[in-house]
Amino acid sequence: MWLSNLLTGISNLVFPPLCKSCDRRMPSNRAVICDQCWDKLPLFDPVEFRKKPVPEFLDSIVSVFLFDELFQAIVHALKYQGNPSIGRRMGLEMARHLEAATLVNTTTVLLPVPLHPIKRRERGYNQAEMIAEGLRQAWGTPIVADGLCRRKNTVTQTKLNAAERKRNMESAFMVQTGTNFRGETTIILIDDVFTTGATLSAAAQALRSAGVHRVCALTAAAPV
Repeated sequence: MWLSNLLTGISNLVFPPLCKSCDRRMPSNRAVICDQCWDKLPLFDPVEFRKKPVPEFLDSIVSVFLFDELFQAIVHALKYQGNPSIGRRMGLEMARHLEAATLVNTTTVLLPVPLHPIKRRERGYNQAEMIAEGLRQAWGTPIVADGLCRRKNTVTQTKLNAAERKRNMESAFMVQTGTNFRGETTIILIDDVFTTGATLSAAAQALRSAGVHRVCALTAAAPV
């Protein structure tokens, strides 16, 4: 153990860990994004956010942060640079800015929007699950990570317009065989970004078809 700690200390002196967002030197290699960057993330004004239409098949939706260049850098490091710990920290940061009592109760479960198995193998993890883990840690709300599956390996939504995103996500999800959600359960879909809502809507539609009565969504960020 002492040798490992010594080697880690020497490595940190020679190659100091840097924040994946701003390149600021980090005090240790246990964190990936510095506290200053987390604190700088702008919140999405709830009054302004309520002007956004709620995607079809959802009862409500909340996004915590405003999608700007800083958030984009952080979520890029989460999704494409192999840093799942960013997702857990993101969930904790989301919980810090939310009133849990207004979102969850004893019948609420968190359901991360699933990746297709091929994409999950490529990435090594599902970023939505990591975010949900942070929320679970803060709230104690259970996660149902295997309640929904992605049966279409859809192309990335990044460069598609709203109509193309909706077509891309048609019939993309299905409830796993044998999954039985109680009628009174409130499901909160968890994802990183809410843009047009096509992905969340398709996931909610699959849950509705399985008899779920209340489906909400919570995402880390959304653009104006």
